[in-house]
Amino acid sequence: MSLGYNLASIFAGALSPLIANSPMAAYKPETWPISVYMIVLAVITVVSVYLASETRQRIATGKLAAPA
Repeated sequence: MSLGYNLASIFAGALSPLIANSPMAAYKPETWPISVYMIVLAVITVVSVYLASETRQRIATGKLAAPA
């Protein structure tokens, strides 16, 4: 779990500036494409957090089975 988290942060952290560089080059003086890109990333994060299930109680009670 920790390895996957760390590898994902490396790839996401390394690719974000590269992806953001493309709209910046296409819309040279404008910065709104970067803002739209950041908003999309924030929406993806909010949706992911909303859909993730809480595991605190399952870990505390030892019930690690998938939620019903």
